[in-house]
Amino acid sequence: MTSFDFAAAIQARPSDADLPIALGRFSYRESPTQRGAVIPDPAWAGTHLVQVNLTQFPDFPTSSGRRVQHLTMHRQVAPVFIATMQLAQQRGLLKTLHEYNGCYVARHMGWTPGRPLSVHSWAAAVDFDAATNGYGVPFGRMQINKDFVRLMEECGWTWGGRWTSSYADGMHFQWSDPLPGTVVPTWQDAMAKTATPLKPVSPTPIKRRVFVNGQPVGVGRTVTDGVAVLLSKDGSAWLQPADGHEAAVAATGAVDGNSTRVTLLDQADVWVPFSGRAIYRGLMVNLNPTTYDLHVRPATAEERASSGSWSNLPHVLIGLQ
Repeated sequence: MTSFDFAAAIQARPSDADLPIALGRFSYRESPTQRGAVIPDPAWAGTHLVQVNLTQFPDFPTSSGRRVQHLTMHRQVAPVFIATMQLAQQRGLLKTLHEYNGCYVARHMGWTPGRPLSVHSWAAAVDFDAATNGYGVPFGRMQINKDFVRLMEECGWTWGGRWTSSYADGMHFQWSDPLPGTVVPTWQDAMAKTATPLKPVSPTPIKRRVFVNGQPVGVGRTVTDGVAVLLSKDGSAWLQPADGHEAAVAATGAVDGNSTRVTLLDQADVWVPFSGRAIYRGLMVNLNPTTYDLHVRPATAEERASSGSWSNLPHVLIGLQ
């Protein structure tokens, strides 16, 4: 069992319409490279999103065949997600899932510009087993384990499998009240009892490291090969062209936050979130998807020949799983 106060969490759970108010409005701009994706204000992400440590759930499903160490989630939703996964682990239900398919993905609904933002944009939704439970798959053909679905609903999550016709979304669970008009089972919110104040759960610190030319650097501005690497105390990293007169220097301050964000200044002088591995202004930039350690070094001739320039590659939002 769990000591988590599901009653208080469900009582505080927002409706779909009130979700921006409850979880925080943010400004954003349309992604120039991925249709339907948006780029949120980094300041909002830095204060509202946390990393959930998934290593505490040995049976949590893999993503594309790889173990997932952390996921990015809204700080108000993370505590109830952790408590729900604890129950799923205890009951052996995480073993029934085949794949984890994402949480924080800033985009419009259906990846369609002009439609409202998806609940995934607030990191308040999570997807599992997308291959057999995609958009529009009818209820009778959804293959996600129904005992796991029931547990999620008992704990207060809204399941997209209850939606009808083309809106059916059996992979999808979101932390909001059931949509008006949706038929919900009798066990929905069954964990709710007399409510008491909800105590926040602190996020698991990651303490990301940054390596420049193989050497660890600290908080501050490190310059190498014409590029400045700015590491903030919260762990976020920013890369931009260095001023012409700047000499090579390494910063040494200590990181005390758990941000995993990496942002690069592109050729249009726009700050864009980055993940993955690519060449940026002659340097190979590699963000480890498991530890979130960032490695920056000169690219080899072979890498220059075989890898695309970051400015020409699709930009992937931090947190996209």
